[in-house]
Amino acid sequence: MGRSGGSIRVLHVDDEPELRSAVKRHLEREHDDIVVTTERCASDGLETLSEEPVDCIVSDHGMDGMDGLAFLRAVRSDFSDLPFVLFTGKGNESIASEAISAGVTEYLQKGDGTDQYTVLANRIERAVSENRTKAALERQKQRHSTLVSNLPGMVYRCRNERGWPMTFVSDGARDLTGYDASEIENGAVNWEEDVLHPEDRDQIWDEVQTALAASEPFEVTYRVTTKDGERRWMWERGRIVARDEETEVLEGFITDITVRKERERELRRYETILQAVGDPVYTLNEAGVFTVVNDAMETLSGYDQGDLIGEHISQVMTPTDVHDGEELIADLLADEDRANGTFEMDIVTADGKKIPCENHIALLPTEDGAFRGTAGVIREITDRKQRERRLEQFASVVSHDLRSPLTVVQGRLNHVIQTGETAHLEDAADAARRMERLIEDLLTLAREGQRVGEKKSVAVDVVAEEAWDSLQTGDATLTIDTTAQVEADCNRLRELFENLFANAIEHGGPSVTVQVLDTDAGFAVADDGDGIPDERHDDVFERGFTTSDDGTGFGLAIVDTIVRAHDWSISASESTAGGARFDIET
Repeated sequence: MGRSGGSIRVLHVDDEPELRSAVKRHLEREHDDIVVTTERCASDGLETLSEEPVDCIVSDHGMDGMDGLAFLRAVRSDFSDLPFVLFTGKGNESIASEAISAGVTEYLQKGDGTDQYTVLANRIERAVSENRTKAALERQKQRHSTLVSNLPGMVYRCRNERGWPMTFVSDGARDLTGYDASEIENGAVNWEEDVLHPEDRDQIWDEVQTALAASEPFEVTYRVTTKDGERRWMWERGRIVARDEETEVLEGFITDITVRKERERELRRYETILQAVGDPVYTLNEAGVFTVVNDAMETLSGYDQGDLIGEHISQVMTPTDVHDGEELIADLLADEDRANGTFEMDIVTADGKKIPCENHIALLPTEDGAFRGTAGVIREITDRKQRERRLEQFASVVSHDLRSPLTVVQGRLNHVIQTGETAHLEDAADAARRMERLIEDLLTLAREGQRVGEKKSVAVDVVAEEAWDSLQTGDATLTIDTTAQVEADCNRLRELFENLFANAIEHGGPSVTVQVLDTDAGFAVADDGDGIPDERHDDVFERGFTTSDDGTGFGLAIVDTIVRAHDWSISASESTAGGARFDIET
């Protein structure tokens, strides 16, 4: 049994008590690092050896019972490397030869005087030192071997030459290539010709030589063909470790990255699909933090990918919508037969605008069934929401505004049928005409979601004159004081003027004066009628808003629709004559 360092534990076996005492005394007195344990026979020495740590054995040969050679053979059966010094006074060449054959470390004959103990101590120290060095090297070699064998790849040493002739290859070569390390080391397998993919050979050579010329380690990624014809991807890193008269010697490490390459390829395919979807797509981890967003998500939200990745979903959602989404996820997790769901929400853009959307979310699939996050596909539903609002307005008109004149028509006609008096037919006709106007306005508003037609440069005064001529204006007067040219859909612009003029005549009286004039930002329509109360300037564009018993409440809403379809803006104010004024910024 050996010790890794510190003092030297010596087991001295000799059947002469005086000699045992003399050896112990001289060794321990003159050498502080030596500690001697003595035994009188070989059998006692073996027992001590089994119980205590020993760095070196010193033994006599001619002892009763088991002699020194027999003792040596017994020690070697269990401790092949333990230093053993045969220190005997009855030595000869035959004994020395047998001792060497049995594995003795040192053979030393006893002599006279104390110098023999100095020689013995030196032999002991040298033998122990060499044994400890050898043991340390073996441990280091074993650690290195263990490390290399546990690496997920192959360690090599090769010459920097075409073909990459290898002088050392670890056992990992078989797992990587299907070839035994010995086949590659002895040249039976040429690494360049038999293993490297033909299309990658020159590129690998060039990249390695470029790195070496810059005195830098090299890293290369390439394909190989295994012994059974399989194609795999490898990653290699290496460097120069030595130079000889002919070339450099390289050492490096190679590992299989086929799975990583397949994942990267799958990720690229996945990202291509994400971009091709067209709709905003994202993924969140289990904490609700963005991990993936596509370009459409950037466009919708106004945030760059870098601004969203790593941020919580609340960056683009209101707290209420986040709560609704979390409740939906909880429902999905609780229902084994359901993996996706939909809820409505608003996307809060980078500039604070809220865009109504529908969010289709699904749980991310996992092998262990644990929750890892969600994927979402967002679809903007602004147009749908507008259609729903128009449908609600239509239903309101049908259920209320059309019902009133319809009731008048039914009542008057019933009275005529019962009495034969036709004077009430005029009231029925007026009610029918009101229903006709309501229906026409509803049809106009139904075009809100449509784009304007082809835009071209039109003269505002010409279109305004055409609109005025299409109306029954009575004693009303139009003055045009503009030379403006605008890019517009001519028909929709004429429709805008018709509704503004009709509004002025309806609310300003039969003799109202209407003016079309230039402004710095576009043009305006003003009248000298009763005007609009200041607190109602923003309300007049709402659908159904009217202060007239005969009005439909949709005229200015139609104007607002046409303005927004052109990407213009409109505002209401008081004219210089005290009437109403509408400014259109183009």
